[in-house]
Amino acid sequence: MPGNYRVKLGFLPVFGPRDSGARPTANKTPLIAHSPSHAQDLGVAGCRAVVSLGIYSHSEGPMENSSDNPGGEIVVRIDRLIEDIVDDFLQHRRENVTSILDALEVADFEAVAKTGHDIEGSAGAFGFHGMAEIGISLRQAARQASPGDVKRLVDEMVSYLGRLRVVYE
Repeated sequence: MPGNYRVKLGFLPVFGPRDSGARPTANKTPLIAHSPSHAQDLGVAGCRAVVSLGIYSHSEGPMENSSDNPGGEIVVRIDRLIEDIVDDFLQHRRENVTSILDALEVADFEAVAKTGHDIEGSAGAFGFHGMAEIGISLRQAARQASPGDVKRLVDEMVSYLGRLRVVYE
């Protein structure tokens, strides 16, 4: 899906133990809202600051999920302000590959479905729509208890991560 996607980055104040009467500390926990209604939830959760950031999900060449570019480089453009968060996100997706394979070994399709759901939501929020599609398919394959499909989708995820190039603007 071409175009710009907006997210809101909020900071949840960290409180001390409930019985200490502590006030929020200077430490803050970042939260990301991927929709306007979720951004409202950040305020309800106690966020004191919300910053709007642009996440660009298109490249100047073929789209990341385009059939015009099978097997080629996947380029996703993202705002430089969230570079550290994106690097951590991608590291977690690499770790997901191992956890899915571990779950598949013991036929834990519930764990595969949960991981697929997590990939779908978080990848879409960051603008990695091809990866979000893999997450959707993983969840569906897990619901059908299809180890062959899960393995094929893990291979797709590995390929996606290997071909991905993030451009920070």
